[in-house]
Amino acid sequence: MTEEFERLIKQLADAVLLKVASELGTRTWVSAEFDARFDPRDNSWLGKIRVAETGSSISSIGLTADMSLALVHLEQHRQLGPDEWYGVRVIVSPDRRCEVNLNYDPECARDASFFGT
Repeated sequence: MTEEFERLIKQLADAVLLKVASELGTRTWVSAEFDARFDPRDNSWLGKIRVAETGSSISSIGLTADMSLALVHLEQHRQLGPDEWYGVRVIVSPDRRCEVNLNYDPECARDASFFGT
């Protein structure tokens, strides 16, 4: 991963943290999962955020303009290494730890269950 890619992921994680804080207020949470997928057929992104709250409740919150801009910039880095990725999942914890998973399936954006999970 390049330094620019890592900087963009950090920017995305920070935007997720801000959004979670504004949406949940004083409620406590365990992790927030940002999941975005690129559809090569129409060059578009779709995304969601799911927050695991303390006590096993899951909340769904919307993406912000900052997150969408980060995706636009991340798109330039989809060809990291030998394979092109089509999805990015960033799991953020309240203490700012961040886990990144890339999805290399070009059909991942067509998953009919995407928004249901």
